[in-house]
Amino acid sequence: MRRAYQHERLAGRQLTESAVSLARKLGVRPGARVAALGAPAEFIDLLGSLPPGARLVARAGPRSDVIVLFATLGAELARRFRAVLPALFVVPLAKRPTWAS
Repeated sequence: MRRAYQHERLAGRQLTESAVSLARKLGVRPGARVAALGAPAEFIDLLGSLPPGARLVARAGPRSDVIVLFATLGAELARRFRAVLPALFVVPLAKRPTWAS
């Protein structure tokens, strides 16, 4: 039986490597527009290969298929979330994967 996850210890931290790319976990589909706001430099590497035709865009808008927000402070998260809120309701939420963590 193939294991989906491999666990390793590195510098005292537990790292989990998944067989599934982050892009796939985020629901990035072919042709998708992905907005990553406030993303750290390493996010692009962590995202992995995008499906054919999918691309990163600089701003979240009504045509964004996936919006990922990064923030280190609550006020920063609230500001960014308010900025993208109109884009979230262009397509009914029931038809677009939406979550916050």
